[in-house]
Amino acid sequence: MGCEKKRFRFVFLLFVVPFLLGGSSKVQKKPTATPPSDQPPIRVQVDLVYLHAAVFDKNGRPVQGMKQSDFKVYEDKVEQQIAKFGPESDTPVTVGILIDSSGSMGQAKIDKAIDAVKVLAATLSPRDEIFLMGFTDQPYLLEDFVPASTDLNRPLSRLFSKGATSVGAAVEEGLWKMRDASNRKQALVVISDGLDIPGRGVEDKIRSHETLVYAIGLKGIGGVLGAWAHMQAMNVRGTSLKIYADESGGRAIFVKDLDEIAQACRDIVFDLKGQYAIAYYPSNTARNGKYRRIKVLIDHPEYSLQYRRGYYAPRH
Repeated sequence: MGCEKKRFRFVFLLFVVPFLLGGSSKVQKKPTATPPSDQPPIRVQVDLVYLHAAVFDKNGRPVQGMKQSDFKVYEDKVEQQIAKFGPESDTPVTVGILIDSSGSMGQAKIDKAIDAVKVLAATLSPRDEIFLMGFTDQPYLLEDFVPASTDLNRPLSRLFSKGATSVGAAVEEGLWKMRDASNRKQALVVISDGLDIPGRGVEDKIRSHETLVYAIGLKGIGGVLGAWAHMQAMNVRGTSLKIYADESGGRAIFVKDLDEIAQACRDIVFDLKGQYAIAYYPSNTARNGKYRRIKVLIDHPEYSLQYRRGYYAPRH
């Protein structure tokens, strides 16, 4: 008897409940919407590509007053339409200063570098921010993001000469640190006397960031232009200081006298504040992660240009 009652309840639920819920035990499928045949496919657009272009006259002095019509931008030999353009004299910038404190620097070079860093910070505007890192074979943070007007005596006093040199490790850490920067425009300034064989991985990371890399190389025995440095660097296109700077759109300045470091810092700030912002939406909208080469031309044959060489497209 108990079994018959359970069977009845099961049959009741199977046939009656669907009618109470919707009048049918069959599941009604919604028709699939068919897009109109004349509707174009949706394409995901690659984000704006930003460039910071510096223009120099034949004497190496920055040129002001350029117009958008003076520039042409090419990506993989295809001309691009400039979407945004303007001078960057008032654009706030975040500057990471990376100071070599390896054994080859010696305290005399470090002291001159410290003085130059103070000059650099004082030359920046009150809206700019900085951070400080020392490096030997590994980088170490001296001062986190602070306004450029901050007193830097205490963090800079922690620099002492010891150990080996790895510019690449410092640049990588600086790029990583820039994730927390307040400003979109960013630059790393490296002060070093040591040879650092360029690593392909570091170049790739530079290509994946908009951060400019500037380098101040100290010449001399054991320095970046010493004979031993040349011998080691013959097969890697020179020292990493110049390679990293050129790849990013910055530049490397090699000084012969330690007293020239401060002026090099002023020149770098002058570069940063004299650049032109150029942005475009790439005509190639593929998100394939491939490297794309950039070429910028200007309608003034006597002028030279400084800008980053290319970038990696985003991936889906």
